[in-house]
Order: sequence, then structure tokens, then C-alpha cells
Amino acid sequence: MLEVVEGLPLVDDLQRRLDEVPSMDDQAIGRLIDDLRLAGVPIARTVLEQRIKEADFRNMIMVLLGVTRARFMVEVKDLLQSEDAEMQQAAAKALGRMGRKEATEALRGFLEKGGWFVCQAAAEAIGKIGGREDLEALKSVFGEGIFKIREAAAEAVVKILEREEAAERKEDFESLAPLFTDPNANVRETFVMVAGRIGGEEAFKAVRELLTDPDVGVREAAVTAVRRIGGGEATEALTGLFGDRASSIREAAAEAVGEIGGRENIEALKGLINRREDEGVQSAAIRAVVKILEREDDLGALKRLFKHKDANVRRVAAQSVVKTLEREEDLETLKDLLEHRVQEVRRAAVKALGRIGGREEVSILQELLDGHEEALVKSTARQSIVEILEREENLEALKELFRHTGLKVRRAAVEALGRIGGREDLEDLRGLVGDDSAVVKSTAALSEVQILEREEDLQALKGLFEGANGDGRQAAGCAVVKILETREDVEALKELFREMNEDDEVVVKFDAGRAAIRVLEKEGNLEALRQLFEDEGWSSVQKASAKGLVSVSFRNDCLDDLIETLKESPSPELIDALADHFAAAA
Repeated sequence: MLEVVEGLPLVDDLQRRLDEVPSMDDQAIGRLIDDLRLAGVPIARTVLEQRIKEADFRNMIMVLLGVTRARFMVEVKDLLQSEDAEMQQAAAKALGRMGRKEATEALRGFLEKGGWFVCQAAAEAIGKIGGREDLEALKSVFGEGIFKIREAAAEAVVKILEREEAAERKEDFESLAPLFTDPNANVRETFVMVAGRIGGEEAFKAVRELLTDPDVGVREAAVTAVRRIGGGEATEALTGLFGDRASSIREAAAEAVGEIGGRENIEALKGLINRREDEGVQSAAIRAVVKILEREDDLGALKRLFKHKDANVRRVAAQSVVKTLEREEDLETLKDLLEHRVQEVRRAAVKALGRIGGREEVSILQELLDGHEEALVKSTARQSIVEILEREENLEALKELFRHTGLKVRRAAVEALGRIGGREDLEDLRGLVGDDSAVVKSTAALSEVQILEREEDLQALKGLFEGANGDGRQAAGCAVVKILETREDVEALKELFREMNEDDEVVVKFDAGRAAIRVLEKEGNLEALRQLFEDEGWSSVQKASAKGLVSVSFRNDCLDDLIETLKESPSPELIDALADHFAAAA
């Protein structure tokens, strides 16, 4: 830690600003620290601690945060001058996440002279922290050049405008005219998407022009933007797209009308439903009509749709009506619908009973199974029975379903037993080895792992990991990692990490490495974290070790060591971790 230099003569302005520290905000503190450093004044956190003895605890935390953020800002800004493009890119991204507006001046310089990866990162960072004073620099890259840079600059400009007052937006949109005619569709699409987030009359006018863009992607983005902005003119513009040559546009427009439209739009939507249309378009139009009727609370109109000639219309309308009955827990009406003459209505009611029913409903569903001839309704009833049995924790009844002829029913019952079963149920799961379905066998293996994990049976799980294949092996390995982490057994986790090398072990390897780091972070073991961070063998989880290193360095007040690490061996992972820390703290 730097020593406090007592009696050091200061420029009057700096001395005055030091006296005002208790009343300064975070940004002002950061500027002060930068200026003190530029003036060659060594200053420690203790100086500021002395200045804020009268401040409340929250202000003190913000001041200290301002100090550390400013110190790291200087080091990260220095990395912008690195000859390593990857390091420049990481530094630019970090500055954007650390939220210091003062960094934009350094970042602006890279919009023209940096490599394209760095230019893109600089534009994105300016978009996160910049202000109106940065707009001209961003607009300067709208002309010719790599479209990824123009795309990032376009998004940055609109993000800044999003934070600004609406009064000047008309002029802002006029100045952005080049984006509407940019030769690259990605640039036009990017602008449309973020313009939709800004909203307002000017944004709507600009976006509406691009509803007829020659590129389908741009038109889809324009539909999304118009839906977000909303208003009476929006639905008029969207229904006008029902004749678009691309089915994806017609589908997106129908969905958007369903989100923001009223009853007056139903006839136009019915036109899409009743004509020979692409399945996705017709389905979107059906959902849109139902959404509008739901907003109107018009259950009568929804029930009339039960008679529609199209099965999809009947199904969606039934789901909507049943959803209302389910929300009101109206079991009696749902039971009445089990006898409805329309299959889609009966099936929706069966599903709802599975979600909210109890033992009495199991008997009713079983009667439905015994006396019903429709395979689809019977299959739905069986799955609803499984749901209820799980909720009631009726293990024996679930096990009886293991012998069922329906694959989906067997699988659902096995999954349910895995979620609620115990050690005494393992033999029943293992008995499914002879099942004729590979899906059921795999599900049984996963359910066995779930039970063993709850029982914390480390030895049995290790045995499964060493002897099983496929999903069962990976799940057993991940369960072993969880138990070792719970027991804070760092050495066992490290050993597991080092042993895993095969393709099917990668997930377990990463889990073990990250778990070991989390335990060390919890313990505050800075030295062990530093060793892992510097160990090339742990490079696959270096991002996690950098995060742990930063977290513990702050907690243990070892910030100067962290700065030295950043200077001596900077890495994108460490820079990212620092930026994430400050972003979270802010």
C-alpha cells in the first residue's frame, strides 16, 4: 500500500477538492484520484478514510470504491496502448463495463486507428458509458469500411440517444439518416432494433420506412420495433404486412398484432386463418385472435371458437378457456369439460386436472382411461395421473406405471421417482435395465444419480461414474463434484480436474475446476487462487480463477498486489474479472 506523504504541498485546487471529498459523488472522486496521480501526488486509501470520518457508511463505501476503480482505470487505460490486439480489445470492453465516462476520450482514439476488433470493442464500450459529446466520433465511422464497426457504432449511438432527453431526438434521427441506407443489411437491422427501444414518434417514422426494406432480416427487425413502440398507427402498419411475400414477415406481423391490437384487428387476422397459409403464419394468427379475446375477457367468444372447422383454432381456444378455469381452480367446471364433444377441449381439461388435481381426480382420470377410445386423450390422462401421483408422493403407484405399455408414461413415472424417491427405490430403477426402450433406460440411470446425490452417497456415485456410459456417467461425475464442493474438499476436486482428459469427461472436468475455485474463494485462499490462475494446466477455467482472485484480493485488501499482477502479466480474463467486479459493485 502506498504511504501517505504528510505535508506535501498541493495546488490550491487539489487541496480544495480533497477537503470536499465527503460530499463528492463516485465520479468526482475518480476524477480527483486521476488528477492527483497525474500531478505526481502519491495517495493512499487512508487519506480518503481520514477525510470522510463524518460521512455515513454508504458514502464511505462509495468513496473507497471510487478510489480503487480509479486506480484500476489508469492501469486498464494503459493497456489500450498494448501492441497485443487481444489485450487492447479486452481493455476497451473493460472500460465500458467499469462505467467511467472519462474513459471515452481514450476510446474515441481507437475508432479510426485501431484494428477492427479493437474499433468494434471501443464503439461498444462508448455506447455503454458515453454521452452526447461522443456522437460525432461514432458517426464518423458510418461511411465506408468494415460493416462490423459501423454496426457497433450504430448501436452505440442509439444507446446514447436512449439515455438522452427526448427533446432533441428529431435532430438526432435526421443526423442518423446514413444508417437507413447503409449498404449492409446488418447495420440497418441493428439500428432498427435499438431504435425500437428508444420509442417515440421520430423512431416510429424511421422504423416504418424499413418495413418494406428489401432484406427480410431488416423487415423482421422493423416489425419487432413497431410492436415495441406500439400505438394506433402501429397496428395499421402491421396489418399492411399480411400480404408480404415472406411468410416469416406475415407470421411476425400477426404475432405483433396479437400483442398490441384490439378487437378491430380480428377480421384481418381471420383472413390469414381462413386462407391457405403457411402453417406458422396460420398458427400465429390463431394465437393473436385468442390473445385479443383474452385481453377483452371474452370467454363467450373463445368458447364459440370450439366449433371452428380448424383443429388448431379449437385447440388454442380450449387452452385459453381452460387456463382461466385453472387459474380460478374451478375443478368442477374442468371435470364437466371432460365430457365435451370437442376432443381439443377434453384434452386441455385433462392436462389442467393433472396440474392442479388431487387423489379424487386420479380416480376420475382412471375412469376416463378405462372407458375412452381416443388414444390422444388417453395418453394425456396417463401423463396427468403421473403428475398428480408425484405431487401426492405416491411412490408405489408410480412404480406400477413402470410396466405400462406407453413409453411416455414409463419415462414420466421414472423421472418422477428420481425427483421424490429414496434409497429403497433404487432396486426398482435398476430393474429397468431390461426395458425395451433406450430412453427409459437412460432416464432410469439419471434418476438413480438424483437419488444417490440426495443421499450424498459419494462411493456409489464414483462407482457409477467409473462404470456407466453416456448420460448416466456424466450426471454421476457432476454429482460427485457437487458433493465434494459441499464438503469443501479442494484436493479431491483438483485431483478430479487433473484426471479428466477424455471428450466425455470435459463437462465434469470444468465442473470440478470451477468448484475448486469457488471453495478457495469462499476460504479466502489468495495464494492458492493465484497459483491456479498462473498454472497453464488450469487455463481452461482461467476465467473462473481470475474472478476468484479479484474477489479475494478486494476482500483481503491486497489491491496493490492485484495491480502488480495486472501490470506484469495482464490477461483478458483478469481484465474482464476486474470490470465485472466494478460493474457489480456499482
